[in-house]
Amino acid sequence: MAQVVGPVADTAQAFSSPQYFDFSAHVGSSVSVRTAGGETLSGELYCYDAGQLNLVVLREDKEAGKADFHVVRRGAIIGISIEKPLESRSHLSRPPLLDKSNLDRLEKLALADFEKRKYRIGVGVTAEAQDLFDFIWKTHPDCVWREQDIVIQSLEVSIRPPYDPSSVSGRDWRARERITSVISKFRQRREREAARQLQNGTDPSSSSKSGTRNGAPDSAAQANNACGGVPEAAPAAGGCHKGE
Repeated sequence: MAQVVGPVADTAQAFSSPQYFDFSAHVGSSVSVRTAGGETLSGELYCYDAGQLNLVVLREDKEAGKADFHVVRRGAIIGISIEKPLESRSHLSRPPLLDKSNLDRLEKLALADFEKRKYRIGVGVTAEAQDLFDFIWKTHPDCVWREQDIVIQSLEVSIRPPYDPSSVSGRDWRARERITSVISKFRQRREREAARQLQNGTDPSSSSKSGTRNGAPDSAAQANNACGGVPEAAPAAGGCHKGE
């Protein structure tokens, strides 16, 4: 988050009323805004939302090519002034109109996909146990977590900690043998990876430690790995106008 400048003393700087300010004509200009809370924020008028969100986004450039973004509700802005107008807008093209129905559809699909993926993340399990679950899920996508146990529902087989071949239980011996074989393949693959890391001079335990914190799993890291970087929900109604 950007550091918010505190209340400022009265200056000769002229602030216009946002009610009469044409945001679309000044996208890309350097501006300062004053909020109802007595704060002032400065930066490039990066984009604005004229829909339900009714937001204004300012970009404040930092060192080494970094930038902070200030997101402000237009209703909270009581004054705005232009610090440096954009020299030329001739090179800017009008952005294409966004199909709101398509955005809503993509948002629903992304949220539904996330709801499915989040159940693949174990709670209070080790990184190795999560890796095993993900390995089994590739061929048995009906497997689920039941507390600490991995359960393959179609085979009625469960795997208890410490998740080795002897931890497999189930009524059908053929199903047990099948999952035992999968666990063996998983462990063989990890052994090969550990041997390869030793040859490369890296610590093989580092991969098993990733996704844990103080001996407990880092749920944020696991969520990102298991969910494959699920995208955020699509913009809400109104879209975001950039360079309009």
